Amino acid sequence: MTKLAPADRIGSIAWLRATQGKLTLKSRLVLMREVLAPAMTGVSRSLLHLGKNTKLDLAEIPLPDTSAVKHALSALEDCATTGIIQHSYRTYLWGAGFGQIGKLDFDPELLLVGCLLHDVGMTPTYNGHYPTCQCFAGDSALAAIDIMAQANWDSDKTEPLAEMISLHMNGHSTPEDGVEAHLLQQGAGCDVAGIRYYDFHNDYRQAVIKRHPRSGFNKEMAAFIIKEHKARPSSRTALMDQAGLSQMIKTNPFAE
Repeated sequence: MTKLAPADRIGSIAWLRATQGKLTLKSRLVLMREVLAPAMTGVSRSLLHLGKNTKLDLAEIPLPDTSAVKHALSALEDCATTGIIQHSYRTYLWGAGFGQIGKLDFDPELLLVGCLLHDVGMTPTYNGHYPTCQCFAGDSALAAIDIMAQANWDSDKTEPLAEMISLHMNGHSTPEDGVEAHLLQQGAGCDVAGIRYYDFHNDYRQAVIKRHPRSGFNKEMAAFIIKEHKARPSSRTALMDQAGLSQMIKTNPFAE
């Protein structure tokens, strides 16, 4: 289960509420020190096709079909493009796959709900919907609380859900952030920038993409990052773009 971090942890839900998702100069430097080395290493390994090349069976990845998952999926389908919907599913399959590779014990329902809702802040329905939030990952996190409250999830579930969604925009995570938060971030990083992509055997990689085609997602994501950077220059998205996120998307291993 994702742990709730204090307000001094950049990206935590407490931090989001305290700062509106705006980075100070100090927090920008802290986040860059935390993210830059692992991100550059991950991208470099992807460019060189380096990884564990682990064989996994897509049929053995748990895919919960609970009422909570159905509710999250319905909310996603009501607001998102095909590209975002397919990205959300792929994020789960990469993340759950990393969980199997690392032999990590995770909650499939929580991870899947988090993956399905982690980018609803990209959509016109939720982007900028919360006046006290200046971060699209924060928009997603706050929307996830509202959405899953309608599915009778109480704060014991919605707060960890929001935390893992908000943290994913940090660009790097460890299991100490909570296993589901870590796997969500790793899955998103794989699908956006190709980080750890070659930890999977080609059969698994192709099976995931065949089931959930990319549908021009590179172009959609790159355009959104640029737009968000301009609209919210103090956000983590702006910082990641300055650090080369748009270029990482262009050089990822997914031919589109």
